[in-house]
Amino acid sequence: MNIQSIMSTDVCTARAEDSLQIPARQMWEHDCGIVPIVDSQLKVVGVITDRDICMAAYTQGKRLSEIRVREVISNKVVSCRPEESWVTVAGRMATHQVRRLPVVDGAGKLVGIVSINDLALAAQEKAHPQDFACREVGKLMAEICAHRVPLQAEPGLAKKLPALLK
Repeated sequence: MNIQSIMSTDVCTARAEDSLQIPARQMWEHDCGIVPIVDSQLKVVGVITDRDICMAAYTQGKRLSEIRVREVISNKVVSCRPEESWVTVAGRMATHQVRRLPVVDGAGKLVGIVSINDLALAAQEKAHPQDFACREVGKLMAEICAHRVPLQAEPGLAKKLPALLK
């Protein structure tokens, strides 16, 4: 089973110069947790998640309309190609501990998005029992969803944080 057969193709996008209000509204209206950030040729230059938006608003103490997407996104994009197998893509999700990946063509243009939900639903609906054992699904989900090690804060940052948020 390849990713093209299970990915979503109706994907909202935003631009780096947009305010965070744009992807936040898209996430609300389309019930999604990620918006790919594209350039003028629809090449993926980053992604933004609901968590990214919340943390930016909290740490910067600004309205979403005052924060630009480029200030928040990571430019390191983990993506996949439509012809890749679900096994390869699931492994990439596990390695990077991400739940959703933009699907791009050979030129890096956005063609869809695939989520952990897509993989789980496809496995349930399409896969043969010998191809996708329940214990493998459990192992995969555990790897993807494992809690990350907290980032080490700068010494004394906890004391400085209230002043930074004003």
